[in-house]
Amino acid sequence: MGNPYREGGAQMTWTSLRSQAAERIHLMGTKTRLGALTVTALLALPASALAADVDRDGMPDTWEQANGLSVGSNDARYDRDSDGLRNLTEYRANTRPRVRDSDGDGLLDGREDSDGDRLRNGFEQTARTNPGQQDSDGDGLADPSEDTEGDGLENGTEQDARTSPISRNTDGDCIADADEDGDRDGLENDTEQDAGTRADAVDSDRDGVRDGAEDADGDSLENATEQDAGLDPGDTDSDDDTVADGQEDADGDGVSNTAEEDTGGDVDDDQGEQGEDDADLCEDGDDDSQA
Repeated sequence: MGNPYREGGAQMTWTSLRSQAAERIHLMGTKTRLGALTVTALLALPASALAADVDRDGMPDTWEQANGLSVGSNDARYDRDSDGLRNLTEYRANTRPRVRDSDGDGLLDGREDSDGDRLRNGFEQTARTNPGQQDSDGDGLADPSEDTEGDGLENGTEQDARTSPISRNTDGDCIADADEDGDRDGLENDTEQDAGTRADAVDSDRDGVRDGAEDADGDSLENATEQDAGLDPGDTDSDDDTVADGQEDADGDGVSNTAEEDTGGDVDDDQGEQGEDDADLCEDGDDDSQA
């Protein structure tokens, strides 16, 4: 073969180098991350040899050989170790495709967060983001802040709410994921997102006050009241008209929102609008689950 590499006075082919690299990786401790092993074992190989991908499955041949995968057939979508991650995702996440818990910490690779962006590897796989990059598409927006299916919920919120990042109506109940209240704290998922609270916690900051009773933007209206009034709980002047949300009169009854809240009144007299929107979603059958 061409371009032999000389080590200790002996010529070695790329094939023998790869074979030795695979053996070294196999013999190393299972708790060591694969990325560091690969760099150490294959340090002498040129970039062209490392990048070769004969079967064009997105995984370098050297990595596939080192991990006992097939070079010559596309096996990117297989999950050899049943840890919730396909082979290609394992490569991107820097985990091992034949070891369910690559770092031996008791957490399956699918539940790890390899890039530290607060999204689990398995969730990133579903959301079609890269578990090895915090900003997969390089648009300046971190993956948790992306909205894969465009339902108004960021991926981070979808993970907290246990809804699917590729479906607008995950449970098929004709209520949009954004309008669900997964943690039953009185706030819909999109309201939690606007308020900066968690969609999987009744009391996100653990101060003894339920998220619905908090006042995220400090405008004297509780988050739940802002939701009922169709306001943004993260903005003191939701419609930018220079009138604070508390002084607005959402239902047009001549009483300000703050006064309504103080007296236990109803800030919203239009209770049918959301139901109509959700009915449209159900009639359209648009859950994006196969997107």
